[in-house]
Amino acid sequence: MSDVNLILIEENASLASSLTDLLEAEGYRVLHAKDLAGAVRVGGMRCTQRPAAILVASNAHFSRAVNDWKGGRFSDLPMIMVGSRNPSLHTAGRFHVVTLPLDVLRFLELLAELAPPASGEGPWHHLGQDAPAAAHIH
Repeated sequence: MSDVNLILIEENASLASSLTDLLEAEGYRVLHAKDLAGAVRVGGMRCTQRPAAILVASNAHFSRAVNDWKGGRFSDLPMIMVGSRNPSLHTAGRFHVVTLPLDVLRFLELLAELAPPASGEGPWHHLGQDAPAAAHIH
């Protein structure tokens, strides 16, 4: 099995499924887990390299995975929490907040910066060109 470059914590199953479809279409290899402890167990058996980033498909603005990440084994990796509807939450250091509704192009741009796809292609490779920086998909 190829090494994964993203861990996806599935606090919200339907959001995780949608994110997986998007990420895999962009060339990312995703390891799914219910929590970070599960990611460590499963990842240790299936990966030879550390992932580049951790994503959380969150149920709300507060996430158990975020607390686990702060002092855990992967605290040096960037974490992206996707799913909050609270625009007042802020990105700080290696912690990034992506609110809903999802701005797909900005999300992919952030991911490409933090964790390039395993395929080595940019976030808009399927369009055959670079996407405009201000583009927004509803």
